[in-house]
Amino acid sequence: MAGSFQVELVKLLLAVAWADHRIVRTEADMVRDVARTLGLTASELAEVERWLGNEASLPAADLELLKPHKHAVLAAAHTLVMADDRIAPEEAALLHEIERALG
Repeated sequence: MAGSFQVELVKLLLAVAWADHRIVRTEADMVRDVARTLGLTASELAEVERWLGNEASLPAADLELLKPHKHAVLAAAHTLVMADDRIAPEEAALLHEIERALG
């Protein structure tokens, strides 16, 4: 899968969704909606579905590609974390790590 901004953003959102080692339906639906809205191809969407079902298969997002869009990336990550109306400690820690990594 190509390393486009869109794909890398979805990978980051998936990492956030998996931070507490479970994905609830609202999180999965939000990731799917973002992936479709960003125009991912059919094969990329199929990969997203695989990643939604298997945390271990998810590759790390390329944060260098995301840095120029730091504010949009962080807003999307924060919105996803709130999708299930609770912030797990693991999710909060990952958000902090992402903020630090994006500069």
